[in-house]
Amino acid sequence: ILDNWKYHKSKVASYWLVKLDSTKQRKVLDIVRTNVRSALQRIWREPDVESLHLYRLFNRIFNRLLWSHGQGLWNCFSNTGSSWETIFSKSSEVVSPRELQCCRRLVQLCRDCLLVVYKFVSESRGSLMGLSPEWDDTR
Repeated sequence: ILDNWKYHKSKVASYWLVKLDSTKQRKVLDIVRTNVRSALQRIWREPDVESLHLYRLFNRIFNRLLWSHGQGLWNCFSNTGSSWETIFSKSSEVVSPRELQCCRRLVQLCRDCLLVVYKFVSESRGSLMGLSPEWDDTR
């Protein structure tokens, strides 16, 4: 997709910004959130990752990426528009260079996840009507 971005850009934008409602957008990012949460629990051997400063930073980023019906994540695909990093520059919270590097990786994972979901849906359905019905099963 990235190799032929000019062709796919408008299709990915339409899929993310128009065809997916906020619940389905959140489900896409929840793929990353769940995996990152699991990794943090293993790395820090901490069952309550909400108490970790890094996880709280990640939550702020997830919220920013979903901002304005997904515009936050979409802005990460271009060099224009407001960046997710502004949430840190406008706050008095101290973010270490290593934490910022982790946050950048998180955003990259979210971008990649969107592209994988887009590719999966476009190939499996032949159209981009939305995520598969199994995604609505919350078990």
